[in-house]
Amino acid sequence: WYRAPESQPQRAPRALNVVLASFTMKILKIAAFAQLAFSAVADNAQTSPMARVIGLLEDMEVKVKEETKAEDAKASEYAALCARRTDDLKYEIKTAKSEIDELTAKVSKADSKMEALATS
Repeated sequence: WYRAPESQPQRAPRALNVVLASFTMKILKIAAFAQLAFSAVADNAQTSPMARVIGLLEDMEVKVKEETKAEDAKASEYAALCARRTDDLKYEIKTAKSEIDELTAKVSKADSKMEALATS
């Protein structure tokens, strides 16, 4: 399974979907062409080598559709993982910013006390 770099986690599923969609369309076109090209041989379909080829192409079409569904499920799972990770990181950033604000306030207060002690 493809694992995208952390800097661009959401590009992989889209690219993968585009490649899978393109591949699926090519297979479907080949199957449709084979059906049209060999429809004249349909009279003796059960014994014809062409009928076997058509059957194999139809089986391949089904298999490609099943594999596409499986890859789509994996891509959706990966996208959900990326979304959860993004939410977690946003929360961590928000928490860190509030900690920075608190520590900045403490430092300012300590600086004020130091100045007060230095002048007295």
